[in-house]
This record gives sequence, C-alpha cells and structure tokens, in this order.
Amino acid sequence: MRARSGIAAASLLAVLALSACSSVDADAADRRMNQVFDDLVAQASAVDPQVLRTLETAEPRTQACSRPADTEQVVLTATGVLAVAADVSEAESVRDDLGESLDPGVWRPLADTLPGAERQGWISEDGVTVTLASDGPAVVIAVFSPCLPG
Repeated sequence: MRARSGIAAASLLAVLALSACSSVDADAADRRMNQVFDDLVAQASAVDPQVLRTLETAEPRTQACSRPADTEQVVLTATGVLAVAADVSEAESVRDDLGESLDPGVWRPLADTLPGAERQGWISEDGVTVTLASDGPAVVIAVFSPCLPG
C-alpha cells in the first residue's frame, strides 16, 4: 500500500510543483496551509473508528520545486487507514466529505481533477494546494505550500 501511495504522491508532486508556483505572501500562505491541514486532520480524526481506524500525520518536509528554479515547498501529509470491517468505498466517502468541507470561495479545483477520481485537488489564490486521495483502504491528505525561494 505504501508503494502505491508513494507512486501516486510522486506523480502528484510533479503536477503541484508546476501549479503552485506564484508570487505570494509567504506568511499568509503558511497560515492558510497549516490551518487547512489542521482542519482536515481534525475532521478525519472525528470519523467513526469503525470506519477510519488510524490517522497518522507525518513530519512536515521540504522539497525542491522544478519551476521556478531555486524554489522549494513545504508538504504536510496525513494518512488514514480503514478499519478491517469497513468497505473500501468508505475511503472514498471520507475523501469526498473532506473535499466538500473546503470553502469554494477559497478553493478552486485543480484543472486535472476529475469528479470521482481517486485523487482530487484544490488550490487557493495564494498557491496553497490541497489533495485528497483514496487508495484502496487508505485516505491520504496532502497540503502543499506554494513554491517559494529557499
């Protein structure tokens, strides 16, 4: 499962590195990134444990952006795993519920996001990007800062 999530995350990172690069207020983007991540994690944590058994957050990490050169972004991730007795479709429901909680006045869908796809993404005007994925029995929350000078 981790390998599939890793492959999906790697391909997603390439898309996000291109889409999240812009001139922004770094402090405002950082506040938005942390706030939306905290909100999504809190919502996922409140899901019935008979559905979403675990939810683990990873340490924030910084990665280089491919464009523009000499920029980097911060990535926040959390992964939840369904309970053994839960149906895999419940991961999609959790993902969809989290996505519906995003304010459409702040978050617009990424151009390559298709309704019903395993991965869905949104971007704010300041370049913060949210992706929600259901990968089998896992739900992955990822929030990316815009690409900024390192």
